[in-house]
Amino acid sequence: MSRTFTRREAIHAVGAISALAAAGTAHAAPKPAPLVPIVTSGGTRLYATWIWPQWWTTQPIANLTWTLPSDQLTQPTPLYVTGGYASIGAQTIPDGSTSVQDVRNTSNHGVFTRAYVQMITKQLDGPQTLGGTVSLAVHCLQWHRRIGAVLALQVAVHRPDGLIRAMALPVARSNVDFSLGTWRTRAVVNWPLQAVAAEDGDVIAVNLGIWADNQTRTLAQGVGFWIYADQALDITHVDSDAPGNTWVEFSSAPIFRP
Repeated sequence: MSRTFTRREAIHAVGAISALAAAGTAHAAPKPAPLVPIVTSGGTRLYATWIWPQWWTTQPIANLTWTLPSDQLTQPTPLYVTGGYASIGAQTIPDGSTSVQDVRNTSNHGVFTRAYVQMITKQLDGPQTLGGTVSLAVHCLQWHRRIGAVLALQVAVHRPDGLIRAMALPVARSNVDFSLGTWRTRAVVNWPLQAVAAEDGDVIAVNLGIWADNQTRTLAQGVGFWIYADQALDITHVDSDAPGNTWVEFSSAPIFRP
């Protein structure tokens, strides 16, 4: 038997439907947090280049095992180090062609700090002081959360004979893990440098690496970087999966020979 609703009953019905809709919205998946823009102090920005012929000279890395202060370690030394490091030039303009993916094995277990990529600048033009801050943005990846990989960075000034004149940044590490299973950006933002009085002909070596506390107990190809210099735009945000040019930036604006 059909029944005609009164106006009051219709109003109550509409209210109930609206309440159910609101409850459904409340239980919907939350929107992802907005990406965080990378804000630096400005200065000279450098880009990786792996072109031929190679115009740069590979520099020795001080203490390649990259020990860190003991209060930053969660496991005792020794650190586990395998493999070498890639030598790449660093120039002020993207070359439009470099795209390097460097994903490597983790150690079986425990803490390790490893240099992966060395970016070497052109020679400095005349005596000048390298100081201020350094910033960097790069795509990173780890295949297991228990690897605990984060950025590690060292900045050295080398004399023309390859010897280290001074260390502008002893090995330091970030506190933000690499993304899990997907290439996403990570950044070093305005890390202070120790002032170095550089001489004419010196070069700057930016040694990019990884600190990790691998608790997976496996040896697997599971952590690394993807370095771009062939994109239309630079990396602009942390945690972005969009390709963008990798860059290193010095706020003191070093001047290089042509």
